[in-house]
Amino acid sequence: MLRISIVLYFIILLLYIFFSRQPDYFDSELTTATIHLTENGIAKAYFTVNNHLISIDATAKHYKNGDKVIVIYENATPQKGKIYSWWNYWINIKELILSSLLFFVTFFAAKSITKNTSTESIIKHTPLERKRKYD
Repeated sequence: MLRISIVLYFIILLLYIFFSRQPDYFDSELTTATIHLTENGIAKAYFTVNNHLISIDATAKHYKNGDKVIVIYENATPQKGKIYSWWNYWINIKELILSSLLFFVTFFAAKSITKNTSTESIIKHTPLERKRKYD
């Protein structure tokens, strides 16, 4: 039961991650952006789309001034773009914690429900021995 639960968890998690990213992986554009630090030390990624300068927050990692990063954005809303990286774009700590918590709650609920089976249920679902017709 544990093996199948873990396999199902990872399949569902991968499908969720692959199809729930914003901006959408399938319909988005990739471009190169340059990191600039503000006076407060906050990192911003600047890139151009159709001769418009767009800035987005770059707070997932510690960047240095002038670093080059890849940004993913949708053409309709480039200001909602994100830095295209494994940790910032594909994996998020909140989603990882929430999905793990949901897995453990549902797994232990299913285990506690199926642990205390009644004897009537066991007898009902146990296959009976069939006698051969010509014995």
